[in-house]
Amino acid sequence: MVAGGSASRKAGTAGTAGPPPRTGWWLAGSACLMVALAAAVVLSLSHLGSPPPGCGPQSGCAKATASVWGRVPGLGWPTAFLGAAWYAGMLAGWLVGRGGLPRGVWWLAGLGGGFSLLLIGVMVFEDALCPWCLASHAGNLGFLGVAVLIGGGPAGPDAAAVAGGRGGVVRRRRAVIAILATAAMTGGSLLV
Repeated sequence: MVAGGSASRKAGTAGTAGPPPRTGWWLAGSACLMVALAAAVVLSLSHLGSPPPGCGPQSGCAKATASVWGRVPGLGWPTAFLGAAWYAGMLAGWLVGRGGLPRGVWWLAGLGGGFSLLLIGVMVFEDALCPWCLASHAGNLGFLGVAVLIGGGPAGPDAAAVAGGRGGVVRRRRAVIAILATAAMTGGSLLV
């Protein structure tokens, strides 16, 4: 009985390329990025004159956004704008790539996770805990965790093997284009 069940499972997947569907993980990664994006948009609105709910003038949010870490050095662009553009681009790429990211984007996701850890450390060190910032970084780190758990990171299988041959490579190229286009459009709209 066990052998028959195993054989029928193998027979059902013998003709398919790539790994089995990971819909639950794909949804979890999408949800994490949506949380990060929503929090970054709320923080972005604070730079446009609408304070985040639950944050007053003496709150951790105000301290965090007013600190040197609240703006991109050299540009003066609010860090929240960068976060919103980053998360929107990563979400677009994740959705288009169906949960797969090209190797170069894996490195960018890792860099983003490292930046989130740095900013969380700064908030703790400067006693400027901002719930919206924490939600944004938690979503980003959650996404990175999901992406690593489903495999295919920089040390994992190559893009064609992970995503199912040539079609997977095409999806991954589209994912990179979606990431770049979304980040460019989001970044441009936040500058206005």
